[in-house]
Amino acid sequence: MERSSSVKIGWKIMVGMGFYVLILGLFGLFIAKEMFAPDFAAFTRQSWSSFLASSPKPAEMFIMIESMVAAMALMASIIVILVAWNSYCAAEK
Repeated sequence: MERSSSVKIGWKIMVGMGFYVLILGLFGLFIAKEMFAPDFAAFTRQSWSSFLASSPKPAEMFIMIESMVAAMALMASIIVILVAWNSYCAAEK
């Protein structure tokens, strides 16, 4: 079966975006604290170290939630890559 040019381009875009989200998910999973601290400081106008010293349990919960979001993005990106690579690349309907 001959694939149309939109399918040839579409699956490559989907796989590329899947790999992009995969990389972001890996960064978020392994360096969550380094990625979260500047955002926290910009949003609250309070340094992350002072918040960690004054409220350690909520600070750890923020990091845990950030890691869970990164893990969900990682799993979603793997699903997108597999679907695009297997089904969409073969132009299955």
